[in-house]
Amino acid sequence: MNENIFATYNFDALMAFAVVARERNIRKAAQVLNISQPPLSRKIQRLEAQLGLTLFERNSTGVELTDDGEKVLTIIKPLLELANESSEN
Repeated sequence: MNENIFATYNFDALMAFAVVARERNIRKAAQVLNISQPPLSRKIQRLEAQLGLTLFERNSTGVELTDDGEKVLTIIKPLLELANESSEN
């Protein structure tokens, strides 16, 4: 996967993806992000469409990262950590 492709993606969508990955539940992630569930679901679906990847497997209890989702999270994690450090200063 070419890491440079992420330069064109909305940081907000990548952050939302990371929160859903951490919470493993879209409803809980929406609460953390202080947005409603439908817009968050659409944001994740748009990101998946843009990437051409399925990032999550949906199930009755929440979501699980796919192998592609794990790869994307690994690539964007340093960016998210840097943004978090910047906001703390």
